[in-house]
Amino acid sequence: LAVLVVALVLVILLGVVSHALNDRINIAQQAKQNLQDHADVYGKINELGYLLTTQRLTVAGISSGQQPQGLLKDDEDHWLLEVIGDEIRTDSFIYTQSNQLQYSIQNEAGLIGINSRGQFWLKKTLASYGFSVVEQARFADILADYADSDDWARPAGAESYAYQKINKPVPRNYLLQSCAELWRLERWSEWLNQHNEWLEFCSVSRDDTRNINSIPFALWKHLWPASADKVYAQRAAGRWFIRNKDVALVEPSIAHYQEENYSQLFGNIFILNVSKGKVFYSIRVEIGKVRQHPLVWR
Repeated sequence: LAVLVVALVLVILLGVVSHALNDRINIAQQAKQNLQDHADVYGKINELGYLLTTQRLTVAGISSGQQPQGLLKDDEDHWLLEVIGDEIRTDSFIYTQSNQLQYSIQNEAGLIGINSRGQFWLKKTLASYGFSVVEQARFADILADYADSDDWARPAGAESYAYQKINKPVPRNYLLQSCAELWRLERWSEWLNQHNEWLEFCSVSRDDTRNINSIPFALWKHLWPASADKVYAQRAAGRWFIRNKDVALVEPSIAHYQEENYSQLFGNIFILNVSKGKVFYSIRVEIGKVRQHPLVWR
């Protein structure tokens, strides 16, 4: 009986030790994989940043440098190829590698610039959510009052006095530094509670011109649902807008916009997103200036 008891105790102890060892091995393997994921993500971010600063930008995106003929020019210094064929898209399209790493590039010029003076695209997007002309003006004026340097309210806007009445922080009277600041604005916060997906279409850009080729498909579908399927198919097939008439053939309503409102090739600020496993890194890169602004790193 004593031998049986001792044997049982030893078996239990061996089981506990084995379980503890397995746990430690799993923790070590997870730590090793996490370190590898961090290295892969960091390496990809640097690779994409290098391409953005050294390779050619076309209507299809940023060249990956795999086809040297993309750098050839004629005697008048014009590119021989308008689309190279090796581009990485800049419309938030998500690429997945064999090691399960995912990455995307978004040209900020394809998003809605909340700091733009003209507010054309802001109002256009609000209209796609069913806002009347009066409501569009109200939201646009509230945003403009929050960002301008004075304390004079626009006809449909709101300045310090209005915010004090509803016990909200007063306007900063400075351009918005992130789209998250929209939660601080009168009326905006209530609307964003119902439509926080709009923040994915938002940028702090000051330009009034939007790059029609870099508009994310989800945003295109909101703005022009009738032509969304056609645009999706064309982009998947590598066909991009090169001239204004190309745009008008797909979405006729754009032909009525002012030429300064859109372009087929525009923008020098890009948002890079790279993820693998539980690791995610987002960075904002401005081409032509030594500026990199980490957005998210976890």
